[in-house]
Amino acid sequence: MNGIEKNLPHEVAELICLKCLNRWIGVYPKETQLKDLECKCGAIGYVIKTGQTLQDIPNEKMLNDARYQNMVKMWGEKTAMQKYREFIEGE
Repeated sequence: MNGIEKNLPHEVAELICLKCLNRWIGVYPKETQLKDLECKCGAIGYVIKTGQTLQDIPNEKMLNDARYQNMVKMWGEKTAMQKYREFIEGE
Protein backbone atom coordinates (compact mmCIF):
# COMPACT_ATOMS: atom_id res chain seq x y z
CA MET A 1 0.00 0.00 0.00
CA ASN A 2 1.26 3.42 -0.81
CA GLY A 3 1.11 6.39 1.57
CA ILE A 4 -2.28 7.59 0.35
CA GLU A 5 -4.03 4.19 0.53
CA LYS A 6 -3.01 3.53 4.13
CA ASN A 7 -5.19 6.46 5.25
CA LEU A 8 -8.33 5.19 3.46
CA PRO A 9 -10.95 2.96 5.12
CA HIS A 10 -10.18 -0.68 4.34
CA GLU A 11 -12.14 -3.88 4.06
CA VAL A 12 -10.97 -7.35 5.12
CA ALA A 13 -12.61 -10.38 3.52
CA GLU A 14 -11.93 -13.92 2.43
CA LEU A 15 -11.55 -13.83 -1.35
CA ILE A 16 -11.41 -16.49 -4.05
CA CYS A 17 -10.14 -16.36 -7.62
CA LEU A 18 -12.61 -18.00 -9.99
CA LYS A 19 -9.81 -18.73 -12.46
CA CYS A 20 -7.35 -20.67 -10.26
CA LEU A 21 -9.53 -21.22 -7.11
CA ASN A 22 -6.89 -19.68 -4.82
CA ARG A 23 -8.37 -18.43 -1.51
CA TRP A 24 -6.87 -15.76 0.72
CA ILE A 25 -7.71 -13.09 3.27
CA GLY A 26 -7.59 -9.79 1.40
CA VAL A 27 -7.16 -6.27 2.77
CA TYR A 28 -8.02 -3.52 0.31
CA PRO A 29 -9.38 0.05 0.27
CA LYS A 30 -13.21 0.04 0.57
CA GLU A 31 -13.56 2.03 -2.65
CA THR A 32 -11.79 -0.71 -4.66
CA GLN A 33 -14.09 -2.71 -6.90
CA LEU A 34 -13.67 -6.48 -6.81
CA LYS A 35 -13.19 -6.52 -10.58
CA ASP A 36 -9.97 -4.54 -10.03
CA LEU A 37 -8.40 -6.98 -7.54
CA GLU A 38 -5.59 -9.19 -8.79
CA CYS A 39 -4.93 -12.79 -7.78
CA LYS A 40 -1.40 -14.09 -7.28
CA CYS A 41 -1.94 -16.10 -10.51
CA GLY A 42 -2.09 -12.73 -12.30
CA ALA A 43 -5.79 -12.84 -13.16
CA ILE A 44 -7.67 -9.56 -12.84
CA GLY A 45 -11.46 -9.54 -12.77
CA TYR A 46 -11.91 -13.06 -11.40
CA VAL A 47 -11.86 -12.27 -7.67
CA ILE A 48 -15.03 -12.49 -5.56
CA LYS A 49 -15.80 -12.56 -1.82
CA THR A 50 -16.59 -16.01 -0.44
CA GLY A 51 -19.10 -14.62 2.06
CA GLN A 52 -17.40 -16.45 4.90
CA THR A 53 -16.92 -14.24 7.94
CA LEU A 54 -13.52 -14.11 9.57
CA GLN A 55 -15.05 -15.49 12.76
CA ASP A 56 -15.77 -18.69 10.79
CA ILE A 57 -12.08 -19.24 10.06
CA PRO A 58 -9.90 -20.90 12.72
CA ASN A 59 -6.89 -18.80 13.70
CA GLU A 60 -3.31 -20.07 14.04
CA LYS A 61 -3.57 -20.34 17.83
CA MET A 62 -6.59 -22.63 17.51
CA LEU A 63 -4.98 -24.80 14.84
CA ASN A 64 -1.91 -25.33 17.03
CA ASP A 65 -3.89 -26.13 20.19
CA ALA A 66 -4.50 -29.83 20.91
CA ARG A 67 -7.66 -28.92 22.85
CA TYR A 68 -9.13 -27.37 19.69
CA GLN A 69 -8.20 -30.44 17.64
CA ASN A 70 -10.00 -32.66 20.18
CA MET A 71 -13.07 -30.41 20.04
CA VAL A 72 -13.13 -30.71 16.24
CA LYS A 73 -13.07 -34.50 16.52
CA MET A 74 -15.94 -34.46 19.04
CA TRP A 75 -18.25 -31.77 17.59
CA GLY A 76 -17.06 -30.77 14.11
CA GLU A 77 -15.32 -27.57 13.10
CA LYS A 78 -18.13 -25.02 13.44
CA THR A 79 -19.19 -26.06 16.96
CA ALA A 80 -15.55 -26.48 18.01
CA MET A 81 -14.76 -22.89 16.96
CA GLN A 82 -17.71 -21.55 18.92
CA LYS A 83 -16.87 -23.52 22.06
CA TYR A 84 -13.15 -22.77 21.82
CA ARG A 85 -13.76 -19.03 21.54
CA GLU A 86 -16.36 -19.12 24.29
CA PHE A 87 -14.49 -21.22 26.85
CA ILE A 88 -10.77 -21.22 26.09
CA GLU A 89 -10.11 -17.76 24.68
CA GLY A 90 -12.33 -16.38 27.42
CA GLU A 91 -10.02 -17.77 30.14
